[in-house]
Amino acid sequence: MKVVLGVSGSIAAVKAPFIVRRLKEKGFEVKVVLSEKAKRFVTPLSLSIFSGNEILDDDKYFSPDITHELHLQLEQWGDLLVVAPASANFLAKCSVGLADDLLTVLALSWNKRKIFFPAMHSSMWKAYRVRKAVAELREEGVIVCDPKEGALAVGTGVGRMAEPEEIVDTISSICQGRWKGKRVIVTAGATREPIDPVRFITNRSSGKMGLAIAEALALQGAEVLFIHGVGVHSNNLENKIEVATTKEMLSVLLNSIDKFDPSVLFMAAAPVDYAPEYRKEKIKKTQKLLTLELTRNPDIIMEIKSRYPNLKVVGFAAESSDIIENACTKLLEKGIEIIVANDISRKDIGFTTDYNEVTVITEKGNRFFIPKTTKKEVAYKIVNIAFEYFFN
Repeated sequence: MKVVLGVSGSIAAVKAPFIVRRLKEKGFEVKVVLSEKAKRFVTPLSLSIFSGNEILDDDKYFSPDITHELHLQLEQWGDLLVVAPASANFLAKCSVGLADDLLTVLALSWNKRKIFFPAMHSSMWKAYRVRKAVAELREEGVIVCDPKEGALAVGTGVGRMAEPEEIVDTISSICQGRWKGKRVIVTAGATREPIDPVRFITNRSSGKMGLAIAEALALQGAEVLFIHGVGVHSNNLENKIEVATTKEMLSVLLNSIDKFDPSVLFMAAAPVDYAPEYRKEKIKKTQKLLTLELTRNPDIIMEIKSRYPNLKVVGFAAESSDIIENACTKLLEKGIEIIVANDISRKDIGFTTDYNEVTVITEKGNRFFIPKTTKKEVAYKIVNIAFEYFFN
């Protein structure tokens, strides 16, 4: 596998030689494109030594001795374009189509897979223009891996580029396509139980965790069927079905398992456990006290496991106390192979946030703790653990 590594102007460029070395250790061939501003942080010589190739930069690109289009030659040679670090300036240029140096020309003309690893101060990462640029790039199919929370050049916050080992692991997972040939169903988001024509009962699940898992699987070659609640959207998944109620999700799942024949079900959705009796007419505000009688909804995982005992299932346990103990109890009661436990009492992770911290528990008693990081990063780790457990 051949990787073109782009290095833009950020202090995180000092990590570039280590990324190159890790890639080489994994068996990748690497060519490096270095922006002029990146040279202030890392030398072409160090990158050349680690990569074993001549470093390509604006001096090379704009040399009168060059008679061919270097960026087209690079695309023909490489299988994947990785930009690490991707500065705010670089992301902005790519999102609006500016190409004033070799790296941005290459990024805009590259028609194969692209992965960007941003690095910048947290105030810049949170800026509206940067968020808009990232969203637009993702809509175009660029994989933009969120930066980490940690020590920055000045202070701490979200904006720290992932470490070389994580970057190379992400690249390896995507390039290996380890889920290729596997059919997987992923559920995400909350269901809604109608009370009357305008009201419903639901929960706080945003569907972000399930969506991240579905996209991580798709990037690794899986054929994914994404079954989700209302309000969960993805531009990167083709095969998706929106459902409203818990019973509808169960019905769609049962029908899909028969037709789609998945090897694994990731049950990341948060189905509402109880449903009220539906009233056809809108309830008027004529009473100070209104009583709703709730009926227990079917347990989707237990229903599926009773009908498809050999289907591998990864469940999720959103708990507010005794996290691990309650998750282990659910694992045994539902008869599933893996459960992912997370603490919903914390405001910095879980529902509605972009971050999570989980413990993955298997039926054999294995435990894998994933410390707080973005849900996209958590998703990669979960699907990798699942693959190793089910198929290796």
